[in-house]
Amino acid sequence: MRHVLIFLVVGTLAAALAPAPTHAQGTVRVFVDGQMVRFDQPPIVVGARVLVPLRGIFERLGATVEWEAATQTVIAIHGSTVVELVIGQRSARVNDRIVPLDVPAMVVRGRTLVPLRFVSEAMGAEVQYQEATRTVLIFSPGTSPGAQPPPPAPPPAPSARTINGLLVQVRTGGSNPSILVENGDAVRTRAFITPETAITRVNLTTNRGGSVSLNALRVGDQIEARLVNTDQAERIRATYKIVLGRLDAIAGGGRTIVLTNGQAYRIAENGIEVIIDGKASTLPNLKAGMFLTLRLNPENNLVYGIDAETIGAQQPTTRPVPPVLTEPDAGEAIASPVEVEGTAAGATKVRITIDAMLGVRLASVEANVDANGRFSANVSYQALFPGWQYVVTVIAINSAGLESDPSTVTVRQR
Repeated sequence: MRHVLIFLVVGTLAAALAPAPTHAQGTVRVFVDGQMVRFDQPPIVVGARVLVPLRGIFERLGATVEWEAATQTVIAIHGSTVVELVIGQRSARVNDRIVPLDVPAMVVRGRTLVPLRFVSEAMGAEVQYQEATRTVLIFSPGTSPGAQPPPPAPPPAPSARTINGLLVQVRTGGSNPSILVENGDAVRTRAFITPETAITRVNLTTNRGGSVSLNALRVGDQIEARLVNTDQAERIRATYKIVLGRLDAIAGGGRTIVLTNGQAYRIAENGIEVIIDGKASTLPNLKAGMFLTLRLNPENNLVYGIDAETIGAQQPTTRPVPPVLTEPDAGEAIASPVEVEGTAAGATKVRITIDAMLGVRLASVEANVDANGRFSANVSYQALFPGWQYVVTVIAINSAGLESDPSTVTVRQR
């Protein structure tokens, strides 16, 4: 299970990181013996480490590269040198030597990326990285760096555009995490997500929200996304609205929610999410008198989410206020288990989740709130790689089962 999770997240992270530099950074360029190498999957930067496509580099240096899908192993042969590298592992074998890797090898859109230093370790090449211009210079054995012509000027900054529309799909798995956005003309645009993508989600009814991971987005959210390099999301802002009330009836052929206060809301044709008493359900299971939290798209006012609770007359019918997190701090380097603490006035319990930024859930627990409104939980999670960003989310839940807006804090793996 650990191998599957790591492979999933690594592929997801790398896929997103690779083609999504900022305007100021530009794409990493690679030159082998003075000749620029073009890749269908460009190099990426993870933290302070540059990762380059193994096949493209090794083949340019004269090696033969093979892939064993069953064992997720790359085998490269160059003369008497045999290199074996398993995806997700922090070491590789070069003949009879074990070579440590700064970060594990990653699969990005079907391409294996390895730390730049490994090229030198495995092939005996000389490697230079010019951070100012984001340029990688690789010289095969016996080639003098001084004899190579200087690389050309960096390419112009990538073009950028902004898209707006309805979120119709969220993909958090595989090596290409993405969202699909439909505009008013029914034109759909896919935006690929990277760990550098800044994602925020805001409830426009309460004007509360903040940074979230990819899996916090919901079909029906209104999306504003800035794209660079054609289809890579630099930032995403998701918005939604919330309406509370008791269900009176479902009318209009089963497509209209009527509340006891007389308000009526149309239900979206597709993508509707129904939760009844904390469990996934369907529209026909809704009953008159249930207390509903309706999630609406702020542009078309269609209902995309219904959270129904069977509550008694003496139970609260207002959502609790969002909790206040006191631990961990924003930007803190954490390790499993991590202590999550805070206050949640008016709530009986809190739900704490830890998610990798690209949408993989690492942990989910509930903790009771004491008489003073405080909560504390020691949360164990499936740790990923050092430096990776996580989102810690806490939602307060009252005695009626109604949930608050989330409170979040972004941290990183130690």
